[in-house]
Amino acid sequence: MRYKIVDARTRVQEHALSQVFDEVRSRMRNARIETNSATHRLQLQLNRAVRAARERANEISFQLSPARLQTRVANARKRFDTAHNSCRGLMDTHVEDARSRLGLAATSLGALSPLAVLDRGYALVEDESGNLLRDAESAWVGDSIRVRLARGRLEARVEGVEEA
Repeated sequence: MRYKIVDARTRVQEHALSQVFDEVRSRMRNARIETNSATHRLQLQLNRAVRAARERANEISFQLSPARLQTRVANARKRFDTAHNSCRGLMDTHVEDARSRLGLAATSLGALSPLAVLDRGYALVEDESGNLLRDAESAWVGDSIRVRLARGRLEARVEGVEEA
């Protein structure tokens, strides 16, 4: 048994001193170095990402700060008030223009109204059927006619006809 143990130990020592074992050790060392290097690079990238996220969070926090929001609301309120006053002024101008045009139209309409003509002393004359008489030839002596004046009506009978 001792011989087998000594023999196995000898073979392990021979293998440990062989070139293959050196190559395995070298590969293990290179793998450890590459792993350490990759770990270092990963740690640097992680630190950069955390720093960038922290900066972005600070920037967003600044933009959402109550003082900054109050300033933005105040500026928006000023813009709204300016736009509101401008619209109000334009609406007032349009309403005044419309009132002016309406007044002019009412005056023109009043001047063309048959009632305005009656106010100036003219009259509307209708036959018994309610048709307007536009000339003397449309009526005969003895016909009943109605005369509309500016204020009131007259019932009359034709006593004579003069043609123009």
